[in-house]
Amino acid sequence: SIGVLPASLNSGYINANAAQKAELERRYSGVSEFSPLPTLHNYEIGWKQRFLDNKVQFSLAGFRMKWIDQSVISANFNEDGQNIFPSGGLSVRSTNDGTIYGVEFSADARIATGWDAGFSINYLHATWDNYENSALGTLTALTGTTASDPVNVRLPKFDGNYFGKVPMWTGAFNTAYQAPLSGDWDWSVRSDISYTGGAWESDANIVKSDGFFRVNGSIGIQKDTMKI
Repeated sequence: SIGVLPASLNSGYINANAAQKAELERRYSGVSEFSPLPTLHNYEIGWKQRFLDNKVQFSLAGFRMKWIDQSVISANFNEDGQNIFPSGGLSVRSTNDGTIYGVEFSADARIATGWDAGFSINYLHATWDNYENSALGTLTALTGTTASDPVNVRLPKFDGNYFGKVPMWTGAFNTAYQAPLSGDWDWSVRSDISYTGGAWESDANIVKSDGFFRVNGSIGIQKDTMKI
């Protein structure tokens, strides 16, 4: 499959004066009033199966995605004594490419009458093939031109970095049991355990969070549309 997002107005470039536009064109080759169309090429193959009289079912899928011209807002500031951009900088949309691939597996089972369980595990690898963002460069003290080389623009590059806020591993397990209680009332108990792996704080990959588990449990009674 191929997905395309709408282009965005490059308002920073549109509103820039002649000197600012010249500097933006020097920093971003091909910059214009519109950003390129962000495009995603997705390849996926999967297998779904039921067996044991439909008491057990599973789903397995593998995928690879190529993200082309993903639009990122990048702020631009004065450098080396220039007085071109305003004090708050001037933002334009830069484009970057990334590759995403992974595997997803999930299974559900009817263990016994009234007793169900489910399990899932997902692996996701998402990295930038080429990525530049001067706003992130400012945060990480990476600059473009220098006083000794003011002509050659070197935008802060984060090629090969992992996508920010995207964990590599996630998973979940749940189990529930329901049985008659009295009259039209049933009782039930359920537990859910989920896992979220560590993730980088941003595409700059400065700090990575620890993975964590989250556990939820419930016990209740129910009748028709009422549940407590």
